[in-house]
Amino acid sequence: PGTGASASGARPRASSTSSSRATAAVGFPASPRASARKRRTSLGIYSVAFSPDGSRLVSGSEDATARCYDVWTGAPLFVLAHDRTVRCCAFSDDGAWIVSASYDATARIYNGATGEEETKLRGHAEKVLCCTFSRDGETVFTGSRDGTVRTWDVGHITKY
Repeated sequence: PGTGASASGARPRASSTSSSRATAAVGFPASPRASARKRRTSLGIYSVAFSPDGSRLVSGSEDATARCYDVWTGAPLFVLAHDRTVRCCAFSDDGAWIVSASYDATARIYNGATGEEETKLRGHAEKVLCCTFSRDGETVFTGSRDGTVRTWDVGHITKY
């Protein structure tokens, strides 16, 4: 408790007598510029990540999708498909790319502006549980239930 940052960047206060509660619906900040909307899914959401400029939010879910939203309006921008649960998602530091990790044993890279799939990263023997870009955007790191961390050279994709 008290360790996560809210959408506004403020940390909730830790309390020994009560639990922290979200001030807005899942996936959207409490903001005077937007009404809070709830992402509608009957399945769990495992991951959320803001774009570096704070204008977009991507969420990964048990429904085998990652969904990207406009933070200020709550409008869905695009849906990124996998074959199984999406466990993790992240933006590149320039916001141009999204990587997602899935129980289908793949990670995928999508164009952060259009949602178009650019490549599928295959090589793990089991579920891919986490993913991130390097600071320069030329490498993706993935971790899997198979006990491995893999590095993927994606500069040929992310630098065009």
